[in-house]
Amino acid sequence: MLRSPIPSILALVALASTACATSPGEKPTAPSPLSCVAPLQPYLRVDLYTDKSNRNAPSGRLTDEEWKTFIEEVLVPTFPDGGTILENAGWWRRPNGTTFHGLGRTLVILIPTDAVQPDRASVRAVIAEIKKRYGPSSVGWEEKWVCAAF
Repeated sequence: MLRSPIPSILALVALASTACATSPGEKPTAPSPLSCVAPLQPYLRVDLYTDKSNRNAPSGRLTDEEWKTFIEEVLVPTFPDGGTILENAGWWRRPNGTTFHGLGRTLVILIPTDAVQPDRASVRAVIAEIKKRYGPSSVGWEEKWVCAAF
């Protein structure tokens, strides 16, 4: 008779999840940078997700001119080495529980390993400025280690 692999799989998942958990009050540590094949080097990829709304404007929409100003006043001085802006469409749940469908932008920044901590502070400052200028309730923040070369 064959045994079901389900209990074994569940035990592995439970073991893996407890191995990754941190104790209360303990700050999680950053994963080690990748080992990359030359000429690639490890970078922390940061993606910020925001919509194209401007809750501080009568129209409720962020104009192209406002966005260009934001790029020049905030993004270029904060990340002078560069970044990428991707136009996208998506959906998300609002704080009131309704779902919104709309257009957005993803900001992609590659941070060298020696600049991760100061640039994370810069990422927080960019998020704060987006919220201050345009009033979104949230800005998505995603990180992952990648190998890249320029």
